[in-house]
Amino acid sequence: MEASEIEKILGESIAGAQVQAEDTKGNSGDHFRVTVVAEVFEGMGMVARHRVVYEALGDNMRERIHALTMETLTPEQYRSQIVSLEEG
Repeated sequence: MEASEIEKILGESIAGAQVQAEDTKGNSGDHFRVTVVAEVFEGMGMVARHRVVYEALGDNMRERIHALTMETLTPEQYRSQIVSLEEG
């Protein structure tokens, strides 16, 4: 699986999501890190947010992805993170 495939799946499945994915082992095709920024995460805890991502990936989680590290943020959390990095 390619990181771009994950970006496409999540971008199409989670309304308004901005997604960045990378293969953490180079070209393993099964170890990924994703950052998903979406309004839909507002008011959700981390487990609920991760569940949204897992559901969007569906069978890919069982058949094609061995390891997935994720960061799930609301747009406001993302903006705050950027400001913190710029100030630090």
